[in-house]
Amino acid sequence: PGREGAARLLHACDVPESDDDDGVLIGSVQGLIQSLVQYNRHGAPSRTVAAFCAAGLDAIAKRAASPLEALGAALAPLAVTLPAHCLAARYSSYLAPLLDSNFSTGTPTNRQWFYQLCNEFGQQTCEPYATDCATGEAGLPPSVFALFSHDDDLQRGLRLCEQLFGIRATPPALWTGKQRGWTNVAHGGRGIRASNVVFINGRRDPYSSVSLLP
Repeated sequence: PGREGAARLLHACDVPESDDDDGVLIGSVQGLIQSLVQYNRHGAPSRTVAAFCAAGLDAIAKRAASPLEALGAALAPLAVTLPAHCLAARYSSYLAPLLDSNFSTGTPTNRQWFYQLCNEFGQQTCEPYATDCATGEAGLPPSVFALFSHDDDLQRGLRLCEQLFGIRATPPALWTGKQRGWTNVAHGGRGIRASNVVFINGRRDPYSSVSLLP
């Protein structure tokens, strides 16, 4: 549907005008879904995984919606709960509060999270089949965000780290296409060699796939 169509379907505040804007819109959508999963059944009845999935399936059943249209239908009741009642889609607006290091006027929680993300976790978003991301395996199915994907999505995430904090590499290990940064080197990844450590997630925790627990 192009940028205008995607912006309309995904309830964006603005029509993306650049590749960086596309990335912000993708992140807005993903962040909303991640928050929904993490805080499932906390708050309004519309903010549940079951309601989200039902809205998308209903759109497919009643009007043969495309995957992107179904996603938009599922996002609709969530988007109206946001402060602007729409999803961010401009890189400049996204970057400005993160650059503000003032604890009172900026977004200290988000800025601190990005510092940890950039300097330790090595977690960036890109398509599973992209050669610069994840395992880069051919034949993996694209996600519903493939429409917006680019070959250098991983590098875009790293560029944000450089713009915010001047971080270009994560010592003692450089960033790699397999997204292994300082954390795996320093803490062992899944091969952690430590004792007296408590892992508190259960199988229903959305982050359980990156935990040592099954």
